[in-house]
Amino acid sequence: MNIKEYKQLLLDDFMATSEANETSPETEFINFAVEMFNDTEEVYDLLPCYFTMRGEFNRKILIDGYAYEESDKSYTFFISKFDNSEEITTITQTDINNFVKNMEAFIENSISRFIQKNSEISSEGNLLADTVWRRYNAGLVSKFKLYVITNCLLSESVKTIKYHDIANKPVEVNVWDINRFYNADENNRKKEPIFIDVRKYCNGVGLPAIKAFDGGTGEYTAYLAVIPATLLATIYDEFGSRLLEGNVRSFLSAAGKVNKGIKETILKEPKYFFTYNNGIATTATEIETTMTEDGLQITAIKDLQIINGGQTTASLLNTKINFKKETRLEEIFVAMKLTVINNDNSAKMIEKISRCANSQNKVSDADFFSNSPFHIRYEQLSRSNLAPAVNGNQYQTMWFYERARGSYKQSQMKLTTKSQRDKFTLLHPKSQVITKTDLAKFMNSYYQLPHWVSRGAQKNMKPFAEKIEKIESQSLDNINDYFFKQSIAVAIIFKELEKEVKRASWFPEGSGYRANIVTYTISKLFYCIENQCKKLSLNFDVIWNKQNIYPELRRVLIELAKITFDHITSPKRMIMNVTEWCKKEECWDLYKKEDYSLPDYFVKTLIDFGEVSDKKKAAKKEAKINNEISNEIEVVKLGSKYWERLMMKAKEMGICNIIEEGDLRVVIRMERTGIPPNKVQAKRLLDFRKKCSSEGIDVDNI
Repeated sequence: MNIKEYKQLLLDDFMATSEANETSPETEFINFAVEMFNDTEEVYDLLPCYFTMRGEFNRKILIDGYAYEESDKSYTFFISKFDNSEEITTITQTDINNFVKNMEAFIENSISRFIQKNSEISSEGNLLADTVWRRYNAGLVSKFKLYVITNCLLSESVKTIKYHDIANKPVEVNVWDINRFYNADENNRKKEPIFIDVRKYCNGVGLPAIKAFDGGTGEYTAYLAVIPATLLATIYDEFGSRLLEGNVRSFLSAAGKVNKGIKETILKEPKYFFTYNNGIATTATEIETTMTEDGLQITAIKDLQIINGGQTTASLLNTKINFKKETRLEEIFVAMKLTVINNDNSAKMIEKISRCANSQNKVSDADFFSNSPFHIRYEQLSRSNLAPAVNGNQYQTMWFYERARGSYKQSQMKLTTKSQRDKFTLLHPKSQVITKTDLAKFMNSYYQLPHWVSRGAQKNMKPFAEKIEKIESQSLDNINDYFFKQSIAVAIIFKELEKEVKRASWFPEGSGYRANIVTYTISKLFYCIENQCKKLSLNFDVIWNKQNIYPELRRVLIELAKITFDHITSPKRMIMNVTEWCKKEECWDLYKKEDYSLPDYFVKTLIDFGEVSDKKKAAKKEAKINNEISNEIEVVKLGSKYWERLMMKAKEMGICNIIEEGDLRVVIRMERTGIPPNKVQAKRLLDFRKKCSSEGIDVDNI
């Protein structure tokens, strides 16, 4: 697929999605870009926010979205340039300069409070401007990152883009054009690699190091080094949170304030920092070295990731920014362990290293949720459950769960003809694609955690992971057909309520808290059902069968949404803006106490909870049988030779016990005897395979 075909694929996608969501193709392009940035971790928790007005001196103010990164105190703003023609058009330096000036105007008019005084107080732009002003004056802004996103092609004449400081803060300007989006999709949305030329930051010399360990397998090599704090702070300032492995980033965001002990040492005892501090643990996929008279030096590092020591790194930069005169970074050195991973399975190994390195910190298993068996099971369910044909259609559809980043787009890009892609989208409409963060948003609304949903996609994953882990700990069979259909019913409720709120006469045009209204409304509904109708339940089957909400449910949701709006915008939130207020548990606690009785017309549609319980038990029993059969099929499918190789590798490492060896001998003799393992043995064999993987064996390539 070439660039032109890719652009057309996106345009078709945006047109179809905008029709389903009652939005515009440009809005869907922005949503696509936001998802891409979040998935690739180019920017953390990027949010759409369209705002435009005329500022001081008649300057045009315009932004389409933003993000704030707590770990490095950077603000990101972006503007989109959307082209709906089939041809490839270019974006020029002049275009870029104009867009950057529009974002600069937003920042400066926020800090001067012109926006707050001259725009609609309930608008999303007004609320954002006020937050920018508060953070800036509290010393919580270190830099501005300005992005132009476009489905045009960047002009070849544009080589480098530099811009002056804004409000005395450094500025980065980046352009994501159609070619960059195409490459990101082609690479399955992997993060763009970070390349650090060490000599650029260390006066032309490399980083002294010793080769500490070589495992002998060729998988990795470990180095020990002492890294100057000036280098560490500078590259963190330049690359920001992209340097932090995802779990460390989440931990830092939650941690909030700079560690006081680290700050004290930086300011008062810089020469003792090396002794007092535990140092940092890092990984890379490649390094360049040279030998000098003084020994080995690391001259360049590719894909550097800080997997432990993010608090140390952030503290060095933040202290330097906030205490310029008192900070003497040139006197500070930090111990660094660098693991260079040499195989193709680097992502998996980095996660394993990160999990072990962070075992002493408050980084829970929920932070490593992305590889949970839940996702595999849920994806299987999404591929095996056809949704009923509705609206007169003579065909059924499927809800597509994206377990892997960008898998929906990847599935389309693999198809060679437009006819094939049309058939694919007919079976899997874009409006029925669900990502991991979508599912967490939907289900945490159902689990009555709207304050968590309001905190953003990444933070919201934590309580969802904890909930799923509890369900899994009881039995993975709980993730079954009924669970899938119930979760899709909740997704349908969420999506339909979004449309209803947007249409509501009381909803302020340009307001940025529709998502807050929707999640709080759904949580309040299920809270009321749970507390007012203890033996009754919503009939999720009706929603699944209709692929829509029924009239009584729609009516009560619309009624409750207005009450939600009044609650989150009430004076009880004090001086806090609505978006920030909705993130507080206090906001939800107060809403639970607000008097609201479910109307009789709605209560009559609820079904006996015992009926739901029976359906859950039946689905769990069926899932157990299906899983046992699937286990036996998977074991046989891997083949005797595979299990023989795995046994030899496991015995080499001393991780194979007597019972496991007995099961392995059964499956190894299978082709000769014709007797496959029974269901108990099959389960133990797959558990053994997981055990081998956790011990570092690459079970997929044995």
